[in-house]
Amino acid sequence: MNFRIFYTIPFLFACSEMAYSEKASSDMAMAPEDASDEGYYEPSSEPSSSDAGNEADDGLGSENESDFMSLRPATTNVYVFVANPERNTVTRIKVPELEVLTAEVGVEPLLVETSSDYTRAVTFNNGSDDISIIDSETLSVSDVSIRSNLNQMKMSPDGKWVVCYHDVLAENGGSSSGGAISFNAISIVDLENEEHHEAMAGAYPHDVQYTADGMMGCDRR
Repeated sequence: MNFRIFYTIPFLFACSEMAYSEKASSDMAMAPEDASDEGYYEPSSEPSSSDAGNEADDGLGSENESDFMSLRPATTNVYVFVANPERNTVTRIKVPELEVLTAEVGVEPLLVETSSDYTRAVTFNNGSDDISIIDSETLSVSDVSIRSNLNQMKMSPDGKWVVCYHDVLAENGGSSSGGAISFNAISIVDLENEEHHEAMAGAYPHDVQYTADGMMGCDRR
């Protein structure tokens, strides 16, 4: 198992390596034949909150139970966020009032994560090659474009950064509608300034781990 260090602060994305692998140069490599579907999100087993009686009228209609069960929600002690890929929306459930509101985000949001201070949620939008940064209280949304053909996202512990990458072990990880895929090209997004930075990681990353202060990350492959 190899690791590669990269810095999340701007202009230090050149990435100093802990263990360099020659296969990192295979920028446009094809997916391995034994790429499996393990490690992707399973449907949530949590009870649905779609029957909450205090749903507010947000003009987008009511949520179906299947929307809440489709992907694992991002939960905090204050809010629960659920991505709705078929509707291009994210639903916020306020705890403990069970107030339900929905906001429009990018196309086909597959992943949603929240900051530890409850103030921000981020969706990874598979169909529009961008992320949506959501203010947890007001539900205002800002979109930031990222590289194409990525399929995973990991937020830093301080909620200031996300790293988006392509994991060949994830569902549909070895396929792309856009032709050849670069399996070591990643996107790093500064959430506070809404800035996108391109970077290169080791070949075939399938996880990202951060230091506690969020200033440095390490891809695992």
